[in-house]
Parts: sequence; structure tokens; C-alpha cells
Amino acid sequence: DATTPLVAVLTTVNSLSVSSNRADTLRPLQTVELAGEIRQGSNRAGNRVSDFLGTVRLTLFDKPVSQTTRGTESAKFVYSQYGSVLFSGQVTVQQGQFRARFTLPTDVVPAFGTGRLMLYAQKNDSLTTASGAYTDLIIGGNPAPGPVAAPPTISLRVDGANTMESPVRVVGPDVTLVVSLSDAAGINTATGRGHEPTLQLNDQNPLIISDKYVATGTDGRSGTARYTFRNLAPGQYAVRAKGWNIGNISAQETLTFQVSDVPGLQLIVRAYPNPFAEFVTIDATPNRAIDAATWTVSIIDGSGRLITEQTGNCSDCATNPPTATWDGRTNNGVSLPNGLYLYRMRFQSAIDNGETMGSGRILLTR
Repeated sequence: DATTPLVAVLTTVNSLSVSSNRADTLRPLQTVELAGEIRQGSNRAGNRVSDFLGTVRLTLFDKPVSQTTRGTESAKFVYSQYGSVLFSGQVTVQQGQFRARFTLPTDVVPAFGTGRLMLYAQKNDSLTTASGAYTDLIIGGNPAPGPVAAPPTISLRVDGANTMESPVRVVGPDVTLVVSLSDAAGINTATGRGHEPTLQLNDQNPLIISDKYVATGTDGRSGTARYTFRNLAPGQYAVRAKGWNIGNISAQETLTFQVSDVPGLQLIVRAYPNPFAEFVTIDATPNRAIDAATWTVSIIDGSGRLITEQTGNCSDCATNPPTATWDGRTNNGVSLPNGLYLYRMRFQSAIDNGETMGSGRILLTR
């Protein structure tokens, strides 16, 4: 039932079932394995949702720390908020179950206290979500001897740009950088100790991007961070990315890119008729003149399965927009059941490599 609320719950910590009568203790440089489920209802007592297929993001916070307001508009007061992010990762959910494995960084505040785990899951159809939290986790202690000796691996790229060019050319004014980090032990995302992943544009102050970093896979040893610099004027820029592993060994990478004065590429995408019974037409109009471009239209069902995909080219694309049609069948000609489907169009200029995407939903009713 789409109206039934769902909750993401933690079920085990290092293979031990969680219990309200026992708080699990996590220490720096300890390898941690968390498992959980997506359940029906608003509490952990519900049944597992066995048809939930998607992803879940886990964010583990260190203990609350005391902060004091500046007192510029009222009297100063002290409040508590959860500390640095010790781990942030995204793993798959299959049959309503998920599992994540990672190693805590060295930079855990030594004093023991209660941390917080936040969970947010999304089904592949993007229509169903579940969230949850768990606070019976004691975090603290000093790291065991034997620090990690080798630095992490780091790479840096401009999202949507041609990486073969030097300097990399990109359409402005907004530019998204993607930092990829990997390490045999794990990546440090804890804040407050000077070992956070950062991005530095030209001579500006480095920006901490711990909250943008998401570990990939189930072992927490690699991940990416995406950060968008807004309203960059045309010209050449240098950006430096720096990251640390859990043993506080760093690595860095520098990239030079050229911002074009051509406006950013956007699409107006539509599907008609909608709902449809026999054929639906999907087209897109770019917001600026495009002499030549390539496009791909994908149709995806409610479980996230790719049904069909069409590709093509267009010239003078603002006047002759890319157009695709779909008859509600698979590539093998099998009729699909009535229901809601997702369409997605990816569009890339062949001239300046500007890239964008538009999407929407269509309803098949035979």
C-alpha cells in the first residue's frame, strides 16, 4: 500500500542484534558492519518490505558537542548539536535489506558518548522513501597502534566536461567538481581536526566537503564528493582537492579548467499524450542554439528496471528538437502492464560538450 508509512531500521551491529537494553560501543580504527531493514509502519515493530529495491544512505555522527550562540540578537546561550560526520555512505537495498561496512577514522573524540546514525532510503522508482535514526551507539576511545602508512588515491574532474582537453573547458556559470577518493582502510570525513576532505578554488580559503562525501560500495573504502561552484565568471580557474585516510595520511590533486561564457544548457522536456494507450511522443527543446547534439531517451519501470532506450542526433536542435516515440512495449515487442513509468532524456552538445538531462512520468492505460 503506497499510503503505508515506511521506516528504515538498524537490526545488527557487527552481527549482534541491536537491543534497547545494550548500547553498542564503537572505537577509532574499528571496522564496523551495520545491517538493517525497511519495515512497514512508523516504528521498528513492522514487517520487512520484501519488494523494496533501491538505495539507503547511512550517516554516522560523533557525539554531541556544546556550542554557544554569538549573542548578537539575544543573550548568549549554550546548545548541543551532534559532532562531525564519521561516516557517510550509500548502499543498495535488496528485498528490503541492506548492509554497510566501514572503518572509523582516527579522529574520533576520545571521550565516550552517544553518537547518532541517520538512515534515508529511496526506492528505485523515486516515489517511495523511508527514514529512521538510531542513538544507542557509544562512540569514543583512543586509536589502536599501527597507523595506516600509505596515502589514499584521489582524482578530480569537472562534471560533464571533456576530460581530454587541457585546460578542461566547461559551460558556466555553475561548475560542478567531482572528487573521487579511495583507500585500502577507509577515508576520513570527521571534521574539526584538520583532516577533512577539502576543495580550494584559486587562492580562496579551502572548503570542507565532508557533508558532500558519500562512500560507495559496501566496505566504505571509496566514495565521491560533488560540489558546485556558483556564478563563476568566464575565465581560467585552478582547483585543488585534498583528502585523508583514516590514518591521517593525505593526498591531493589539482585541476585547471576554463569557464565558457556560453549560458548553461537546459531542457524543456514533454511527453504527449499523457496518459497514453498506443504511442507516446517525448521531445525536448534546449534553451539555446545548438548546432549539433546527441541524445538518449530511457524508459524505466516502477522497480527501476530499464525497459528500453533510444539514441539519436540532432542538428539545429532548437528548431528541430530531438524526438522519440514509445509504444508501451519492450525491445522484444512484449506489451507492458498499465502503470506509471519514468522517462529520462540525456542531451549533450557536440560543440562545447555541455550536457543536461530532463525527466518525467508517463501513465500507460490501454
